[in-house]
Amino acid sequence: MKNKRVVNCLWCVAIVSVIVLSAFQSTPIQAVEIDSLPVTSDNEQPIEKKIVRDFVLYNYARLADDIINGVGIYLDTLYGLLKVPENEKSPLRSKLIKLLLEKKRIPEFSNCVANYEDCD
Repeated sequence: MKNKRVVNCLWCVAIVSVIVLSAFQSTPIQAVEIDSLPVTSDNEQPIEKKIVRDFVLYNYARLADDIINGVGIYLDTLYGLLKVPENEKSPLRSKLIKLLLEKKRIPEFSNCVANYEDCD
């Protein structure tokens, strides 16, 4: 009887975990306020670039869809993180499409996006 309770409890924990994870997975990540963050991280990379790189790494599939489609919350969030003015969004999107086609490895793509002014 005790073993049955433990198994039932484990199933409950597993079900709740799946529900919680699916709720977080379907929730888009919102842009974070980076004006008050320190200028550099431990390895001297500007923290803004690290935030952009991590955002692209964690959201690559959805961001790639938004880039291809030209609209979406992930693309808008990226524009916000990069502080892209309205008149520069279209040229940047063209560059992002080019990078998507050229950079087959996600980490390489995310580094280029974080350094989009320097990466060709």
